[in-house]
Formats: sequence, C-alpha cells, structure tokens
Amino acid sequence: MGVLILIEYTTMIQEFNKSERNERILLDIVEWYVEVAQPVSSSELLDIYKYDLSSATLRNIMFQLNEAGYLVQPHTSAGRIPTAKAYKFYVEKVRFGAQRPKKKQSQKKEKVSSNLRSQLQRVISSSPNEVARILSQYLADVTHSMAFGGVVGVNSFYREGLRYLLDEPEFLTAKNIKSLVEYIDSLESRLDKLYTSIQDDIRIFIGEERKRMQETPFSLMAFTQELPNHERAVFGIVGPIRMQYSRNLDVLNEIRGYLNSN
Repeated sequence: MGVLILIEYTTMIQEFNKSERNERILLDIVEWYVEVAQPVSSSELLDIYKYDLSSATLRNIMFQLNEAGYLVQPHTSAGRIPTAKAYKFYVEKVRFGAQRPKKKQSQKKEKVSSNLRSQLQRVISSSPNEVARILSQYLADVTHSMAFGGVVGVNSFYREGLRYLLDEPEFLTAKNIKSLVEYIDSLESRLDKLYTSIQDDIRIFIGEERKRMQETPFSLMAFTQELPNHERAVFGIVGPIRMQYSRNLDVLNEIRGYLNSN
C-alpha cells in the first residue's frame, strides 16, 4: 500500500511546478481553509504569510494550481479553495514527514489519553463492545468529528458526535445533510468490507464515496484492530473534507499504538 501511495504522491507533485515554494503555497492554502472555511485570494495570502513574492507571481502560481485541479474558484468569490485533489496531496505530504507547524496541545492530549487508558484497561480483554463504545466517544470528543467503532460479525456498532458535523458550514444544506446521513447509515452494513479494504494501516478516503464514484463534502479516516480476544474491530472518524488531517492522524496513531501494546 505504501508503494502505491508513493507513486500517486509523486505523480501529483509532477503535475505542477515542482518547486518547494509552490508546494509550500499549496499547503498553506489548505491549512488556511481548514482553519477558516473561507476562500483565500492572492492578496490575502501575501498579507498572511509574507511571501517574498510579487502579487503577480503569486496570482500566477495560484492560477497554475487551479489549472492543475488543486484549487477551485467559487462563483461568488474572488478567492480560491482547495479541491479533494489538494487535500490528498496535503495528507500524503504530512504522512511522508513534512514539517508543518502544529498547535501546542500536548498537555490536553496527555490528560485525555490517561483517562482513556484507565477506561480501556478495565474492559479491553473482556468486552469488545465496551471498547468500541469508549473509543467512539473518545474519538468524537477529541477530533470534534463523527466517530464510530464496531466489531465485525457481532452486531456491535457505536457512533458518536454527529452534532459536531452538523455545526460545520459544509452541512448547512439539506442535500449535504442527506448525503452525510446516508453515508453514516451505510457504515454499519459495510463494516466487514471496510475491515478488508483497510488492512493494516490508517486509510483515508477524501471527498469521495466509492459506490457512486462522486465527490462528496466529507472524508473518512479509519483503521482496523484485532482485539485481545481475537475480535476484529474497525474504528474511525467522518468529518468535512476540510477536516484537521494532521491532528487526526496523530490521534488515530496514538490509539493504534496503545491498542497494539496491549
């Protein structure tokens, strides 16, 4: 899987000017939009990030990114927003170790993790259902996403945090809410297939629902786990395509690391 991701990632880089400067600008645009959910113009980017570039040069770079399918310009705005393709590029850049600034939240993370460990230690060997329930609640609260946990083949499926998604601007329309609810409802029935497709790594499905092969306004991040009693489980989060991928990867990796050590 890693090789396939690397090939896709390399191909994406080759589709536009491969300078580190242009890559950095694309990553900055993605991170800006993740934070504020507003289109950004070249003049705003210059004001925010203080690039050593002329406004004309930056406009040209953004035009190139637009033409390559990484940015799109909403009809009602002079600015641009990232596409699913841009988020895929961003995620693979993060996964291959790009050093991006992170918010300082280690103390909160450590405190929550300690509470999680104390809860899981009581049930991890005896109750896979409780593990699914505890982790879905934890993931929802930490990532502010809709989280789920399920045990394959035993009619055990928990989901928490739908309220977080409904607060996001992407889900203000009836069409997007309907699409989201249908997708979430399908997760339980597809748990076995999801387990098989994910294998042994964190999988990220960005802006697409495979059955219909159309872009959607949400993404799925999930991983599989064999519990101490040999039950097969799937844990994951669903959020807007504009989700905090870097932070959420850290959270999911932390959970996987703990489960694999027990």
